[in-house]
Amino acid sequence: MDDNVIGAEADGGNNVAEKPLLEQMAEEQAAAEAEDGTEAIQQPAENESAPVEGGQPTEPAEAALEPLSPEEYQKRHRDLTAALKEERQAKREFRDKLAQLEARLSETRETQPIEFQKFTLDQRIAEYQQINWQLFAAQNPDGADAAAREFEALVNQREQIERHAQQTQVQRQQQAQQQQFTSFVETVNAQEAEYAQAKPDYQEAVNFLKSELIAEAETQGFFGDQAQRYATQRIVEVSQRVHASGKNVAEFGYKLALQNGYKPRAPDIASIRAGAEAAKSISTIGSKSTNEGGSFEETMSNLSGAAAKAYWEKAKKQSYG
Repeated sequence: MDDNVIGAEADGGNNVAEKPLLEQMAEEQAAAEAEDGTEAIQQPAENESAPVEGGQPTEPAEAALEPLSPEEYQKRHRDLTAALKEERQAKREFRDKLAQLEARLSETRETQPIEFQKFTLDQRIAEYQQINWQLFAAQNPDGADAAAREFEALVNQREQIERHAQQTQVQRQQQAQQQQFTSFVETVNAQEAEYAQAKPDYQEAVNFLKSELIAEAETQGFFGDQAQRYATQRIVEVSQRVHASGKNVAEFGYKLALQNGYKPRAPDIASIRAGAEAAKSISTIGSKSTNEGGSFEETMSNLSGAAAKAYWEKAKKQSYG
């Protein structure tokens, strides 16, 4: 028999290579689980659904969608419109404040160097004003003549800087007024566009007011283009005062037209009939859009009263049975 084998048996197997520690721990863990009759519990992955009876994963139950009533739909539409209006107004106010801050910063950057130049020149001019020119001319005629010319140059430079500063201030004021007027025009345009959705004859009311002002101009001897300019100027002046008071210019103008004799136009029968036919011809109504005729929301927003309620009942019946 081989001496190596005999030596290994004699040593009790101490020369056999040992297994890695992790492999030994795994075997011991498996043996312990076999004795206890337990098995390692497998946790489901994060994206896997927990199994239930029948082997089918559970899905979260979707809440049933209840149809909105016409009143609730119109209320939500009004709330959304009001929220969007407030957001647009807040953006305009923020933009105006930002423009004012930028104008002030620009003014500070421009005026600081000018003010420093003016201060320096004033100090030097004050020094020359303290000279006894008669005594100076008697003692040093050439020096007095040179000093007089320098003094005159300083005074002229000071006057030029002052004129430039005044011109810059006028330009800055004009720019600020232009920015304010631009912001005013944008605000009024937005108010008119929004108000015209509620009052489709809004532009007719404005034209009525303008014709009244043109007639007023003609009584004062203005005709043609002069009368047009007179009416436009009056409208702008009144609109600016209304805007400065925080009121809606479009709403104020429409009410003013009514007070001065404007008669709102009668409802458009053709439009009403077209809307009724569109409501009758609807064949498919979903939560997003119809096959033809625009979205359900658009149709509802264009109807009111009994027409809106009838359209809603028809839509609900077709969608939910």
